[in-house]
Amino acid sequence: MQDQPIIQQWIDYAQKLAAQGRLDEAFQALQKVVEEAPQDLPVRAALIELALRKKDYQTVVAQHMDCAELLWRAGDRDASMGRYEKVLRLEEVVQPGYPQVVAEVRRLVAEVKA
Repeated sequence: MQDQPIIQQWIDYAQKLAAQGRLDEAFQALQKVVEEAPQDLPVRAALIELALRKKDYQTVVAQHMDCAELLWRAGDRDASMGRYEKVLRLEEVVQPGYPQVVAEVRRLVAEVKA
């Protein structure tokens, strides 16, 4: 599924599902595309955006880490480091009124630092 127009169609489809409040279906659609096209950064970006909306921070961290690795292997060191920095700053994205979520994000980031 490396055909870019098809991948974009899937991203558009997932965004329409998300706009209808069908976040789980949109998430599943994007995950399938990532499985078929694991090096496609735009689909991973769409998955990260959706995971943030779902407050699925484990997926956010995992996708950023995968993107960082892909970028590093492609020789784009600056973009790779930027992804790592996003993971380390993830706590800033989390709404402060949710201490359990903040604790979970801190745990996930601590795993990355270890």
